Amino acid sequence: MSLTIRERPAAKQASASQQARMTLLQSLLQCKSCSAGLIYEQTSYVCSSCAARYPIIDGIPRFVPAAFIERDDAVDTTLNNDLSRKTKNYFGFEWDYFRDWGFIPDEEAAKDARACGGGSVSDRARAFQSKCRMDEHDLRAESIVLDAGCGNGRYSYEAARRGPRLVVAVDIGYGAVTSARDNTRDFDNVVVVQANLHELPFRAEVFDACFSNGVLMHTGDARRAFREVARTLRPGGSFVAHVYQHLNARWEENDRLLRNFTTGLSIEDNLELAKILSELARFLDRFPGALARANEHLRLQCTEHHMFDWYSAPIATHHSYAEVAVWFAENGFALLDSLPANPDVPTGDWACNLKGRKR
Repeated sequence: MSLTIRERPAAKQASASQQARMTLLQSLLQCKSCSAGLIYEQTSYVCSSCAARYPIIDGIPRFVPAAFIERDDAVDTTLNNDLSRKTKNYFGFEWDYFRDWGFIPDEEAAKDARACGGGSVSDRARAFQSKCRMDEHDLRAESIVLDAGCGNGRYSYEAARRGPRLVVAVDIGYGAVTSARDNTRDFDNVVVVQANLHELPFRAEVFDACFSNGVLMHTGDARRAFREVARTLRPGGSFVAHVYQHLNARWEENDRLLRNFTTGLSIEDNLELAKILSELARFLDRFPGALARANEHLRLQCTEHHMFDWYSAPIATHHSYAEVAVWFAENGFALLDSLPANPDVPTGDWACNLKGRKR
């Protein structure tokens, strides 16, 4: 198992299959400035109306400011959006550092406590089934599917291998898009795009299905991000949204106080803290019921990755089933799931997961 940042491979000339994907992507795109169509020109997409240019760097179309393409530790006031900058820095680092997460062979993961509980190939497949919940209808041979917040591409990988026409994997993090590109490079039906979920560069009603697993609540306005994703789905299209759920009041207050501290730490300090917290969790897990009791008060997991993901994210909002159901309703979706009997009351699970179909 490798949890170190790898060197990025040298850029290669676009293959015929890559060019075909980029040409298909062109039909989905629109200019962020004027909403006109874009034209694929090998190294960029160019607006057919206002001539705005969006570069393709290392095989990834970039619809973000230039400063978002790499990590930058200094605040760039010209970006006028410090939250987005911090988000791309922290999640960009996370998915560079943990780029193997979900791709670790089962036998290797079983021998390493840092990888148990989410990092193996089998874990990836199970999580795709239980969280992303794309079925045969969603992943038909002609389907165009959006992974809204792809991380290192593990769920784009699972979607692609089921054979849809195209999976478009989108993330704002610099390390997310490069690791997603690398992890899905064996598929001819995946294209990775760097963009902000609040400002997607896609036309309205172009996707047949979308899943967003654990991402909307990190955008600073989950409702707005949901609305922007919903805009890109065709009538009849499916959307699965998986977000953090409100828990009990004591747990929420402890989480708020701890995250007030951790979100002020550097990336490197958060990584060290994640190692300490995961070691503490593994120690408690030796005693029957101890880790479960601890999790009634704060979030503790045995993996460094989960601890870094939970506590270093610059923002992480928590939601109820009732709230997420409203997002679906106000964007013209019929729910495909039944709500809990009391949708405003925490169920005790970490997340809310709902699937809807656009009318």
